[in-house]
Amino acid sequence: MLRKIEQSRGLRLNQYGDTIVEVLIATLIIGIMLVGAYTLSTNSFKEEQQAEESSQANEILQGQIEQLRAFLQTPAAVFNGTVGNYCMSNDTPSQDSGSITACRFYNTGAPCTGSTCLEPAFHVYISIPTLDFPAPVKDQTYNATATWDEVGGGTAVVNISVII
Repeated sequence: MLRKIEQSRGLRLNQYGDTIVEVLIATLIIGIMLVGAYTLSTNSFKEEQQAEESSQANEILQGQIEQLRAFLQTPAAVFNGTVGNYCMSNDTPSQDSGSITACRFYNTGAPCTGSTCLEPAFHVYISIPTLDFPAPVKDQTYNATATWDEVGGGTAVVNISVII
């Protein structure tokens, strides 16, 4: 009687469940899917972080350009120094000395000062073209550059050129 019931359900008497080979294959397939999902999410996070840092660098550069534009419109606008790399600090140009804290800004746009300048920080400078000092020249091309260390290693750069 039991045999007739099992046969009516489509079961054979010697079929008790999955074999170890089937279980291993299913585990392997699930593992491959999980590794792929992890890789995609890791790459997505890295790309999102890089895009955010690039956006922050652009905002800082735009702020630097606006400060430079406002500075050049003042009657007493004078660059104290030589042609080279400057950054705007408190609406006045400061020459980039190349030190670890010179012309460095946090992602908020606040300048880094002294030993408090921790990563991530953006090194920002505006290349001042050849000028007849001390008077600034209008309608010159200024190149603003921001560099920073990327999340995954390496250095990223954003450049903006503007005629003021």
